[in-house]
Amino acid sequence: MSDCRKAIELCVSLHTFRCTEANVIPAFLKALQDKPNLKSLRIYGSLTTEQINLVSQMDGLNDVFLEYANWRLVDRLPVWFSGMAKTLTTIVLYVSSVIGPGGRIFTQIQRSSDLNQITLEAVLKELPDLRGLHVVQCPPIDQTTLLELLQHTPALESLSLTTLEKSRSLPPTIPLLPSLAHIAIDARYSMTSSPTPNILNTLLDLLKASAPNLIAFTLKLPERTIVIQHSFIDKLVDVYGNNLKKLAFLDASLELESIGRIAEDCPLLERLDVAIPIRDVVRSCHFVRLPLLSDIQYAFASLLTPAESLTTLVDVDAHAQHGVRPSLNLELVEHLMESVPTLRTVVSDRRVWVSVRIVIILSTP
Repeated sequence: MSDCRKAIELCVSLHTFRCTEANVIPAFLKALQDKPNLKSLRIYGSLTTEQINLVSQMDGLNDVFLEYANWRLVDRLPVWFSGMAKTLTTIVLYVSSVIGPGGRIFTQIQRSSDLNQITLEAVLKELPDLRGLHVVQCPPIDQTTLLELLQHTPALESLSLTTLEKSRSLPPTIPLLPSLAHIAIDARYSMTSSPTPNILNTLLDLLKASAPNLIAFTLKLPERTIVIQHSFIDKLVDVYGNNLKKLAFLDASLELESIGRIAEDCPLLERLDVAIPIRDVVRSCHFVRLPLLSDIQYAFASLLTPAESLTTLVDVDAHAQHGVRPSLNLELVEHLMESVPTLRTVVSDRRVWVSVRIVIILSTP
């Protein structure tokens, strides 16, 4: 630890610092002082008042990532961030409370001292040029509260939020966000008759009128057994299909019909993060020599064929499903790349396959 601290002290041109382990960051706070080139800071935010005094002396930052910020640090945010109004472009606030089963809130320190609307609004009022705002799992900042506060960030380009099942109704409109290009939604889904599908559909309607230029959309659900409704994918593609370059569906499943719709009607799509149905790919490989069998039209690889711009495919199922599960092998990856000629990279279970194109130029003397 002491060697690491000395190394930080010597790094006068330090640009990025990240420490997300509890009880470790305090050892480095003094060493991080007087770093004029420090632009990106990511820390575990459960700190004492003395430690927060040291953190708040860091200025000139572009990106601030705070994980598990306690009430002391949350209360200091308006003052600290207002001093960086000319430089700060991205804020990430992650888990100032922990959401447990059934939506129950487990607070780090005291429930009344979590990040709240008054504090967040005080911060955003000082940052009209903010480009990135990511507030994830920080009750009571639900989807309605955050959307209402976007009136203070008209230049926003990237947004992340958590949708809660128990919250106020969404507003009829949200502020215009002409520069918003990336959105990530962490959707809670624990109730038997969950309102989450309706919330997501309403949110998409609001975004259609407010943010017409989205090129990246990420949706995260709590578990792999939840299947995203094809009607939602239809609406998403109808609204943004011609713009989308990146789509990610984490810890959830898509119907094969939805895969086909995305491949056919998202002509610019370059990257797709999705749970690859291994058995469907196997069936496709098995029937590749028997093209007359009708099963091939439902195979995942075949459905991706129309995706003429797709270069990267990420299998997210490996991160969400427990127990023994078939994984992609070289033969299956080759078939995926044959089915989608533009596909260059496939990622699955911490393995990366990259297609290398060899060009041979023949010349005559």
